Amino acid sequence: MSNRMGADPLMIMQNLHLIEGRPAWSSTFIIASINSCGRFGTLNFEFTEIGNRDIQYQESTGYGRNKQYSNKTANINEFSCVAWAIDKATGKKVESSPITLELAIQEGWYFKKGSKWPTMPRQMAMYRAAAFFGRVYAPEVTMGIYTKDEVEDFTEARDVTPPQQQSNQPSAISQVSQMQSKEPAIE
Repeated sequence: MSNRMGADPLMIMQNLHLIEGRPAWSSTFIIASINSCGRFGTLNFEFTEIGNRDIQYQESTGYGRNKQYSNKTANINEFSCVAWAIDKATGKKVESSPITLELAIQEGWYFKKGSKWPTMPRQMAMYRAAAFFGRVYAPEVTMGIYTKDEVEDFTEARDVTPPQQQSNQPSAISQVSQMQSKEPAIE
C-alpha cells in the first residue's frame, strides 16, 4: 500500500485499520492526505445551524430472522456540515455532500452502540464530510477505502462466540482447580 501511494510505511501502518477483514483509513489520515495532495487548498468545514427538530427513524433489535423494527422519534438541535476546498486547477470551490444529524440518525450511525455521534456530533460530521469529499474529488487519495468510522457503521456487531458444548469431560480450568485442591497446604 505504501509503495502504491508513495507514502511512508509507518504512516500507513498507523492509519490503516483492519475491521472484520476490511481495510479502513483513519479519518485524520484522509484529511491530511487531501491537504497534502497538492490539488486543493486546505480542506475546510462549514456548519449551518438548522435548529431544533424531531427526526423520525427506525430502530432495529435482534439479528437475522429475529430482527424487529420499531418507529422512534429523536429531538435534536440539527446542523449541516460540508467539507470544502478550492480546486487549484480551476480556482473553483468544491464541496462534499452535506452531513446532517438527520442523516446520521437515518443511516444508523448516531444510535449505534459505542457511537461517538451523541457526544461529539460536530467532530464526527467533519470526519464523515471529509470522507465524502475525498471519495468524490480525490479518489486516488482514498483508493476506494472507507474510513474506520464508516466501516464500523456498516458492519453489525454480532456475537461470534461459539456456543458451549456440553461434555462429560471436565474442562481444563476445572481440572486445574481440582488438582490445586488436592495439593497439601503449606504452612
